[in-house]
Amino acid sequence: MHTFVPSCLLAAALGLACPAALQAGPAAGPATLPGQVQAATAPAPASDMPQAAAVQDDAAAQYALGKRYAEGQGVPQDYQIARSWYIKAASLGHAEALYELGILDELGKGGPQNIRSAAVLFEQAATRGLAGAQYRLGQLYTEGHGVPQNFAAARRWLEQAAVQGQASAQFSLGLLCERGLGGPQDYAAAKGWYEKAAAQGCAEALCRLGVLYSQGRGVPQDYPLAKNWLEQAAAKGHAEAQYSLGMMAELGLGGPMDSRAAAVWFEKAARLGHVMAQYNLGVLYAQGNGVPQDFAAARRWWERAASQDYAGAQYSLGLSYAEGRGIPQDFATARMWWEKAASQGVPQAQYQLGKLYAEGRGGPQDAEAARSLFEKACSGGLQEACTAHNALPR
Repeated sequence: MHTFVPSCLLAAALGLACPAALQAGPAAGPATLPGQVQAATAPAPASDMPQAAAVQDDAAAQYALGKRYAEGQGVPQDYQIARSWYIKAASLGHAEALYELGILDELGKGGPQNIRSAAVLFEQAATRGLAGAQYRLGQLYTEGHGVPQNFAAARRWLEQAAVQGQASAQFSLGLLCERGLGGPQDYAAAKGWYEKAAAQGCAEALCRLGVLYSQGRGVPQDYPLAKNWLEQAAAKGHAEAQYSLGMMAELGLGGPMDSRAAAVWFEKAARLGHVMAQYNLGVLYAQGNGVPQDFAAARRWWERAASQDYAGAQYSLGLSYAEGRGIPQDFATARMWWEKAASQGVPQAQYQLGKLYAEGRGGPQDAEAARSLFEKACSGGLQEACTAHNALPR
C-alpha cells in the first residue's frame, strides 16, 4: 500500500501552491507521487483507448480513467489506481481531478484519511472555478475540519459555488446568513438563498423556509405557507420537517389541534432517528393522545431517544419504572435512568434520584448523595428539592 504524502508535499508534487494556513514546513527531499508505479502497471480497462490517451499526458483521459476505477465502471473498483490517475491529471492542473483527489483524502479511500490534504486540493480546484470544490471547502471552513474554523472564509467560498447554482452551497450560505455567522445576520438574504436551493428540490432548504414562516423570522408569520414548505420537505423524507409538522398539528398552529396527525408525523420522523420525535411520540403513547394508550410503546420510543442520550427520555423512563407504568415497579432501573438524566443537569431527575438515595430504594441508602442531588435540583429552580434538602437531618 502506498504511503500518502502530507498535504503540502502533495501540493508541491503537483506543482501547486500550498495555502499559508496549511503549510507544514519545507520538505526534507523531493516528493514522490503516490500511485505512479501502479498507474504504469495498472490493468487495462475494458477499452484501452482511454488508457492510450492517458499515457500521452491527456489530463481529461487520465481523469476519466481515475473516475472509472473509483466507480468500478467496466473495471474492478480500485481507489489506489484511481488515485494514481487522478494525481497524473491533477499535475496537469485538471480541476475535477484535484477535487476527486480531495474527496478520496477526506473519506480515506485509497490511502489514509487526510482532511488537511483534502482542504489543499479543494482550494486548488476551487480557485479554478469548480463549484463542488468551492462548496466542500466552504463546508470545511464552517466545520473547522482540516482548516481553522472561519465563517467569513466559508461564506466567500460558498457564495462562489452558490452563484454557479450549486444547491447545497445555496442552502449552506443561507444558513450562515440566517445565523449571522461570518457576516451580519440577514434573514432576507437567507430566504433568498433558501428559495434558490428549494427551487432545485433541496429538502433542507424547503424545511428552513417552513421554519422561517412558522416563526416569522424575517418574513410575516404565515402558518399555511410554513406548512406548504414543510410538507414539500417531508415528502422528500426530511425528518426535521416531519417533526415540525407534528409539532404544528399538536399545538394547533395554522389549524385545529390534531394529536392523531401529530402522531403520524412524529412516527415518520422517529423512524428516521429524530430524537425529539421519538420522545414526543412516546409521550403521546403514554398519555393516549392521538394513539391508544400503550405504555410499552411509550417505553420503546423513549428507549430509542435515550440511546441518543436525550435526557428527557431518560427521565421519563425512570418515572415509568419507579411508578410501574405497565411494568412491575423497579427502583433499581429507575435509579439507573435517573442517574443518566441527572448527570445532564435535569433538576427533576436530580430530585427523584435524591429521594431514592435518601430512602435507600433501588440501591444503598446514601444521605450525602441525596443532599448533593437535592442541592443541585434546588439550584435548578425546583422548589420541592429545596424543601427536601432542608428536611434532611443535619
